[in-house]
Amino acid sequence: MLTKDDLNQIRLVVKEETTSLDKRVGSLETKVGSLEKSMNRGFKRIEKILNQSFNYLDKRYLNHENRITRVESTLDLPPISEL
Repeated sequence: MLTKDDLNQIRLVVKEETTSLDKRVGSLETKVGSLEKSMNRGFKRIEKILNQSFNYLDKRYLNHENRITRVESTLDLPPISEL
């Protein structure tokens, strides 16, 4: 049978372990929050680079399309899209 001192000792151990776990969980939450912010910055950086690349490719495509249209009209050729 457990004595009152044994129960008090068990209560203290459980309380210490609970406090320790609470601190560890708090630390993990802080680290997860930091990682999420870091990932968001990385995603924004990747999105910026992709947007720049797409804008460049779009402009380049439009330049080629305009050139083709100009050549077609200058040489009186039917549009390539109709071929």
